[in-house]
Amino acid sequence: MATAHMADHCLGAPWYALKAVEASGAPADAERAWQVGRLPDDVRELVVSALRSGKFDRRA
Repeated sequence: MATAHMADHCLGAPWYALKAVEASGAPADAERAWQVGRLPDDVRELVVSALRSGKFDRRA
């Protein structure tokens, strides 16, 4: 478990989980839906917005 020192850094671990699912040959949609579904209501839109922004698509 890690503690992020910046809010957007906390999205790194879930992003890598999605990449691992994709690397296994499976689509990441179900994993993403599971992750988003487990978020508290008060932060869900912030996370979904960050994911939609494409910011994490540029990571290697």
